[in-house]
Amino acid sequence: MTTIGPASILSGELATTEDLQIEGEVHGFVHVREATLTIAPDAVVKADVRGARVIVRGRVDGSIVATERIDHGCYLLRRRSNHRQSVGPRLP
Repeated sequence: MTTIGPASILSGELATTEDLQIEGEVHGFVHVREATLTIAPDAVVKADVRGARVIVRGRVDGSIVATERIDHGCYLLRRRSNHRQSVGPRLP
């Protein structure tokens, strides 16, 4: 697993085939192929996100597309997570 730490700010396009945890801030585009993307509670993601499995605990300003599942944790969505724009399955 790769972790983008809480003091990190990444801007641009990020693509990986291994699990990724974002604890800091990411701007741009994130694509996690065949792996799990976890957005930690204090993370800020201002990006379009694609992945096999996406777990959202922090803030996402952008679209989220997952080929397998999106886990937003209903309780955490109300208390800690913010998401703006679309959430949906992969379209052909």
